[in-house]
Amino acid sequence: MKTRAYSFDDKTPWSGREGVRSRSRSSSTPRRAPNQVYGGMIAPDIEGGKGEECLGDSDWSWNNIKSRISHQYTKLRTRFIWSPRLEFPAWRWDRNFDWLSRTHFQKRGVILRNKHRRKILEKLEIDTDKTEIKFKPNKFKSAKYTILSFPVLNLLEQFRRGANFYFLVSMVLTLLIDSPISPYTWMMSLVFVIIVTMIKQAYEDYLRHKEDARINKRPVHIIKKGKKAVVHSEQIMVGDILVLHEHETVPCDVVLLSSSHKNGQCFIETSNLDGETSLKTRFSPGITRGAKSVREISTLHGCIECENPNPKLDTFLGNLTLWNCEENSEPTVHVLSNDNVLLAGSVLKNTEEVFTCCIYSGIQTKISLNSKITSNKFSTTEKSLNRYLVFLVSVLVSEMVISTILSFSYNYELTRSPQLYFSSVAKILRFFGADKDTYLNMTNIQRPEYRESLTKLLGFQAIKNYPDTYYIQHPTVWYLEQVEDINFVLILEVLLLWMVLYNYIIPLSVYVSLEFIKVLSSLQYTWDTELYDVETNEPAQCHTSDINDELGLITHLLTDKTGTITKNEMVLKMILRGEETFLLDSDFPQGWDRFMMVLCLCHSVQVSDGNFIASSPDEKALLEKCQENRFVYTGEQLEGQVAVNVRGQLYSFAKLAELPFDSVRKCMTVIVRDADGIIHVLTKGAECKMFKACTSGNIDKASEEIDCFANMGLRTLAVGYKTINEDQLNSFLESLAGASTSIVNRAKYVREVYEELEQGLELLGATGIEDKLQDDVPETIYALKKAGVRIWMLTGDKKETAINAGHSAGILQLDSKLIDLCDITDYRDIAPLMAQIAGEEVEEEKETSMIVDDKSITNIFKAPESIKQFQAVSLKCSTVIACRLSPIQKSQIVRLVKEADSNYVTAAIGDGGNDISMLQEAHVGFGIIGKEGRAAAQASDFAFSKFKYLRRSILVHGQWFYVRSAFLVQYSFYKNIACFTGQVFYMLYSNYSAMTLFESTFLFCFNTLYTSVPVLIYSVTEQNYSSATLLRNPSLYSDIRYNKLMSKNAIFRWMCYAVWHSLVVFFLWYFLYQEFTVYCEKDVFYLQSVVAQTSVIIVNLKVLLEANYWTAPLIISVLLSILSYFAFTLFYYTVGPMNNFLVDNSDIYMSYMTALSEPEVWLCTLLAVVLGKYREGVLSISF
Repeated sequence: MKTRAYSFDDKTPWSGREGVRSRSRSSSTPRRAPNQVYGGMIAPDIEGGKGEECLGDSDWSWNNIKSRISHQYTKLRTRFIWSPRLEFPAWRWDRNFDWLSRTHFQKRGVILRNKHRRKILEKLEIDTDKTEIKFKPNKFKSAKYTILSFPVLNLLEQFRRGANFYFLVSMVLTLLIDSPISPYTWMMSLVFVIIVTMIKQAYEDYLRHKEDARINKRPVHIIKKGKKAVVHSEQIMVGDILVLHEHETVPCDVVLLSSSHKNGQCFIETSNLDGETSLKTRFSPGITRGAKSVREISTLHGCIECENPNPKLDTFLGNLTLWNCEENSEPTVHVLSNDNVLLAGSVLKNTEEVFTCCIYSGIQTKISLNSKITSNKFSTTEKSLNRYLVFLVSVLVSEMVISTILSFSYNYELTRSPQLYFSSVAKILRFFGADKDTYLNMTNIQRPEYRESLTKLLGFQAIKNYPDTYYIQHPTVWYLEQVEDINFVLILEVLLLWMVLYNYIIPLSVYVSLEFIKVLSSLQYTWDTELYDVETNEPAQCHTSDINDELGLITHLLTDKTGTITKNEMVLKMILRGEETFLLDSDFPQGWDRFMMVLCLCHSVQVSDGNFIASSPDEKALLEKCQENRFVYTGEQLEGQVAVNVRGQLYSFAKLAELPFDSVRKCMTVIVRDADGIIHVLTKGAECKMFKACTSGNIDKASEEIDCFANMGLRTLAVGYKTINEDQLNSFLESLAGASTSIVNRAKYVREVYEELEQGLELLGATGIEDKLQDDVPETIYALKKAGVRIWMLTGDKKETAINAGHSAGILQLDSKLIDLCDITDYRDIAPLMAQIAGEEVEEEKETSMIVDDKSITNIFKAPESIKQFQAVSLKCSTVIACRLSPIQKSQIVRLVKEADSNYVTAAIGDGGNDISMLQEAHVGFGIIGKEGRAAAQASDFAFSKFKYLRRSILVHGQWFYVRSAFLVQYSFYKNIACFTGQVFYMLYSNYSAMTLFESTFLFCFNTLYTSVPVLIYSVTEQNYSSATLLRNPSLYSDIRYNKLMSKNAIFRWMCYAVWHSLVVFFLWYFLYQEFTVYCEKDVFYLQSVVAQTSVIIVNLKVLLEANYWTAPLIISVLLSILSYFAFTLFYYTVGPMNNFLVDNSDIYMSYMTALSEPEVWLCTLLAVVLGKYREGVLSISF
């Protein structure tokens, strides 16, 4: 028997499809070559070119030139800069969350154990050009660097940061020009910043390497050469036969071949994937089920043909073909589905041993593909810091230009006459636009006469003699010389000299300080005993130090339901049987009847050692409550035989078929035959479907009671029943067999057969199940709402369950207006409906909420106008619930909220592997550390064991982190402007020359020794409010949202403080103390030391006065920082060597000691501090 290669997308054969969704392409669009990688990494082959686009003479337009430059830059950048996207060359999500399959392979063929490969490929006629048969090992990688690549790649990454690159350029310029400041000072500062950052990033990458090693080095049993062998997880190859034992974690996506259970089934726990601790059942194919030993498994030869890697966790389509490799025999084919697949991360339970075959490995596993790779997260504070740097650079450029103009206007050495200066300026201005015919017509530059004129104009001749410049004797000032001529190079040199002097108003150390306090804040978070869970012995975890301050700016919280706000522990609370309602805390139905038959038999639960093993917690809750009241389901006694013990009397049934639950039918059915030969059809499911399927029973009564159960926050199920005869059963089984063997549209055909049977039911009653909330969930939700945080719940559960949970948790109010956008199947209906809702006025006194499902979300994202309308509507709602979502749809919702307003800061919280993409997409990701599942916790930014800890994390730590970070950034700019703006004033009294006010060593020590420690201690210990106050008054959180502490008004206030203090310090010393008592040649160094001393005292006292929470370390650090200036300067000016590697000290010897010996210096210092702080108080009141 020969096999045909079909598509596994339920639509078309393999030809023309890729098995997973890809973008459509018009016939006129050039196709990409098979061996090429997308994502901006390798240039595509374009028709008419090879590797790169070939531009003809007519293509040299400005847009084409820019395109080529951009393309070459992207290639170069990708080669040298690590990017997570390189991990997914052929399968990945694009920015709009469309799944892209950029591979020419249409499917994959997995050869079992990779034995007899050639014979199997030939026998099955597998086209290796269209079927992928070579795969990568099962290796996971999250680390960025290796030991060899770290120095180069990390330096490139650091200098991608604009500030570091700017400082590097400045350092190079100090080396090239005749700088008044020692270039080694600037070099030491930059090297210090780079080394500290490298140490931090090296440690973080070391932790990533450790985690990768833990995953990749796990021992796994495989069958190799007919025997069991132990290998590392990273050595597993696609096609290997794995032997898994109970409690082992599945290392990759595998197909179950056989199990130690007689019927070939096994049980897995998927808490790492979806947060659910209930067990799920998987089945082995009939053709391999009997191979239960290593010897028997080793005799299997064949191939698994399946779809390309894709992120669909709940679907899998493929064929398992076995062949004994004998020429006269024909292959045997078995259809595979999701029931045959064990996903990576799941744990084997209640099964001694299974044999499996690896089909997807490493980064191609389904859970890895759902873990959407995102770019590094940057905090709002860091973004504001970058904007501040741009502002300061503009101020710096303005100061440079003004100082240069003043230098050439009034400096005795640089100006010969106003006519010469303005003539030089006119030449330059004429070059940039005054005389277009001569200077701006670039085509004329090709003519020799214009080139000579241009070089002469720009002073290129002077470059040959640089830095030598010709001087002549000044006509009036006998001790000065004067430049002979002014040209472009000289003007540029003076401009750069001013840049070197004024550069220090930009705080080089701010990034290092910010990184340092973020690391310490992360440790504080993990050390918080209020976030420690005694029951599980789990402290809080912080996996990143980059976004701590984002905790104080959250505007939207997007939360999962199951396992996050609920315990995933179900308890049956209410029953409606016929006309009678039972509150199960005090009463329970008596007697065995059809209703109890459905409760005890309509499920997929297995019994092991007296314990219920259920894939659905609802089913387990039903059986446990029945067992408490002596209706005991005993499980399968013999194959296909089940029994119920009702108060000592045993009822046996033959289980004929099980119709599992699916999201379309929203019900499940079990067919049994009793001892009398009567065939019973037992059905339970969502009332919205069951009411339509029922033709008898009191539907009105059931509807009324189910609404009552829902208002109590219970999960509801309706119960139906009917009997069929033998002919009807045989007809159903025959139809089901035909539908199950179909490859094309198999799921659709099977569902239609199920729905045909599930008609004409009698409604027997309903149940109400409580999904227990985690501790203090309603209180936490209430506090966050009061703090101004909007709550969105994103869940994979059905609509009714989501609404019930929303009411129980306090997310939804009973009297709130609910906008229902569920079950919209045509995207053309979205736009008019959204426009209508957006135009309605919201009642301010009533809370407005919205509920939307996966179908509507899919259609909303099909049209850009629908997305904008949905954003407009959702912004009006205080609460949004989205149900039936896939993991990547959760990411779509998060992205939608992020892009609605740039001021929004989103937080996502979840507990399962299906929440990872949502956590990575949000600005802040919170993970719940489950009893078993830790996938979400490991992928999150912050993790803890219970939802209630979210309240303290946001309201307390968020407030503190943000206040401290905002102060650090603003103070860093303040202290540099307050100190070094004096250099601008000094220019006015130093012949407008580029002469430094401060000695080179002071420039290095100011940010590293004299002022760094107090602000760091403040940034670790400051508490603007106590934790108790913040928890009692959640509304205080709204005072800092939307980055209010880093607003334009806030930074302007700090700039005013800085300018005022610089004015006081410089001019007080200049005007009130001009009678220096040292030698005249020492006057400048005398002034340098006292101005620097006063600046250090004022900026350190600023930290103490701004602090709301004084601690001993803060006070001591301020005093020691001030004393460090006195001690080091005395040593440097007096005791230090006369000549050191930084500067010649001979001119400054003893000048500072002389200054300190005069009482007037101390009095003037005290006066400057008092005057500066007094006027600062006036400025604070005005703001």
